[in-house]
Amino acid sequence: MKNDDKYLFNGYYRSGTTIVWDILKNSNPKWTVFYEPLNPRKGSRKNYKKYKHKLHQQVLWEEYIKQGEDFVEKLVKYYPFENGIPYCRNTKLFKKYIDQFFKNDNKLILQSNRAFFHLDILKSDYGFKSFHIIRNPINVYKSFKKIYKKRNFLKKIKKYLYYLKTGIHPLSKMWRFEELIEASFRKHSLPLYWNNDNYKKKLYKDPFKIILLGWIVSNYSSFKLERNDEIKILPYEVIVSNPIRIKTFVQQNSNLYFNTNMIKKRNSDIKMYKKRKVMKAAKKLKMKTEYEFILSKLEKSLNKIF
Repeated sequence: MKNDDKYLFNGYYRSGTTIVWDILKNSNPKWTVFYEPLNPRKGSRKNYKKYKHKLHQQVLWEEYIKQGEDFVEKLVKYYPFENGIPYCRNTKLFKKYIDQFFKNDNKLILQSNRAFFHLDILKSDYGFKSFHIIRNPINVYKSFKKIYKKRNFLKKIKKYLYYLKTGIHPLSKMWRFEELIEASFRKHSLPLYWNNDNYKKKLYKDPFKIILLGWIVSNYSSFKLERNDEIKILPYEVIVSNPIRIKTFVQQNSNLYFNTNMIKKRNSDIKMYKKRKVMKAAKKLKMKTEYEFILSKLEKSLNKIF
């Protein structure tokens, strides 16, 4: 398989990765496009079934089932992430898992939101070309709040009682934010205070801060593991407000087709990344330098897109 025949599209939760996967799948019928190959569900055989996902209202795992029973069994056997934490110190096991996606000669696209800490291996050992999907952390947070509000009343009551008992805000534990932060700590020892249980308890009381911390360490790791001239960022704000620009950018930097006709065009402010609320929170998290590093790479990509 040639380098131009394999691509990785990676991004933080609620950043538009599913929209991009849907576009890639429908635009490139001759390619094999896998939805979230590093998702914790891939470590259990019972999750490999055809069903409509409750949140996304789409069938997401169909491509895996198409590959046959042996493929599924191997993925379950070699799934590399213990307890869902998306970092594997055992490089041989991680590579054995990724090897399963190369059992045929199909052109390959992996759409992931957990490849942040293994990008170096995926690029150097497998030759993946990568794109990063990013969305401003304020709207990522708002998206999580919207999902939480849709939960049924009984679940909300249970979560609220848990909050009263532990002081942990329901939103802080709603997704797998702490697993991304733990992965960053294991890979980069970042943030240094993550092994301080008292500090963790304070973070869990403020869901915006823990969501932002997960956002920063994940995107920071991705961009640090890239060569400067290779970083290609697809901002969600541009995907939805100016899809033609994104289409041109993707097609100029790959041999993929990117049909944006399915996107409902709407306004989205790229300036949200520099809102005082975010900058202040990043500073309090002692991650201001890392956040500004991400913004500098975003700025360069925006210059290329426009």
